[in-house]
Amino acid sequence: MTTLTPNDPDYWYVHKHELEPGMVFRTTDNSLVKLDGRVPGDGTQWYVAEWCGGSWAYMDSKIEPGELIGLPQDDPAGKSGAAR
Repeated sequence: MTTLTPNDPDYWYVHKHELEPGMVFRTTDNSLVKLDGRVPGDGTQWYVAEWCGGSWAYMDSKIEPGELIGLPQDDPAGKSGAAR
């Protein structure tokens, strides 16, 4: 069995139970997103805010955990988004 790392495409899908609101990640398209909350009625999707023009934009954007890459990052707005 192969051990997944946070840079593997399936890592955050497999570890979706570890995701929490406020965590900040890069995505597969190199966007910076902050997890806002789970999509009601869906087992995997999250609403996210997108980093745009120096602030977070909340536009009801959704992502799947498989779109997240790497470890949680610090929030560029000054709040820590790193895992505790």
